[in-house]
Amino acid sequence: MDKNYAISYIIYFLITAVLGYWAALFKKMKDDKKSFYNKQMDLINVQQEALKAKLGEEEYNHTKQEVQDIIYKIEQLGKELAWDAVTKHAKAAEEIASKYTGLSDEDIYNIIKTTVGMMNSKGSNI
Repeated sequence: MDKNYAISYIIYFLITAVLGYWAALFKKMKDDKKSFYNKQMDLINVQQEALKAKLGEEEYNHTKQEVQDIIYKIEQLGKELAWDAVTKHAKAAEEIASKYTGLSDEDIYNIIKTTVGMMNSKGSNI
């Protein structure tokens, strides 16, 4: 066996090993991402159920729709005016707090996070 033949096998083995490692790493990252999003959706569902229990089903649905409209409006304004996430959150919390004085800061935060999470999970480009 000559030297060039042996070197070509070694290089082939190394390239195959590196590509196999990268493929396994990429698959692990993809699985971790799916797991993270599943955990986030579970958290969103728990927050929704807690708010439903507190506000009552009918009032919850009405409040949720109005808050979603506010958040969609703020997201659109933020997109047009190039606001960062903190500014959008502050503006949404301010507007929701002024309209719904019976909600605590934690409730407002949970509603905003739930709505934005649902928007993100549906692939909204707002």
